[in-house]
Amino acid sequence: MCRTGRYACAGHPPPLIVSATGVSRLLWEARSTPLGSQFESRRIESIGVLGDAERLVLYTDGLVERRGEQLDAGLQRLLGATSHDVASTDFVDNLCDRMLESVPQRDDVCVLTATRLDERSFARSLRASPADLVALRRELRGWLAAWVPPGEVQRDVLLAVAEAVSNAVEHGVSDDRDQPIVVVATRADDQVRVTVRDHGVWREPVPSTERGRGLGIMRVLMDDVVVERHDDGTVVRLRLALPA
Repeated sequence: MCRTGRYACAGHPPPLIVSATGVSRLLWEARSTPLGSQFESRRIESIGVLGDAERLVLYTDGLVERRGEQLDAGLQRLLGATSHDVASTDFVDNLCDRMLESVPQRDDVCVLTATRLDERSFARSLRASPADLVALRRELRGWLAAWVPPGEVQRDVLLAVAEAVSNAVEHGVSDDRDQPIVVVATRADDQVRVTVRDHGVWREPVPSTERGRGLGIMRVLMDDVVVERHDDGTVVRLRLALPA
């Protein structure tokens, strides 16, 4: 389910929306001259759409502008920097670290974010560590207990997600362990949909008679399993129709 909001940019940098799986987009509509400008013009408004678990990011120009550099370069850097930690409570700190590291600041920087989550949405960002995996299973189990019929359905979703995250840890993470794995689950229209995204380069598994069965397990448990491999990581999409 999406929500809409009305906005206007009076000379401000374009607002940013980051999806739950780390896909960023800039809102370029509703632009007009800065407040107090001698060329003051009519204020233009537009409607923005914020989906489940998406994050709205507002920021001052000090975050993206660099002396001697085109603004487009800073905006592209922002799009790349916001593709990680989308579900993390440290989102703003991590974003500022990536954008401002080793760069002398000549302007103030302010970042404000808001994330739309309702009770039917679950979003977590985790590291490739045993402690994070245990915490994810515990928190996802609690969410499933509230929104998914008990018994086999809950167990199937939990096991399929665990297999997808394990694959991301083993095959998909990059050498930089700071890159998170993002898990997003939603309950809507009598279905559960889960997305697991990593930010690494897929590494083929070592042949083994005891391993390499995760994808097969997911396909047995779920109605649909889609694996998308991109230049900046892998996305696994799971869907399960719930019993009437």
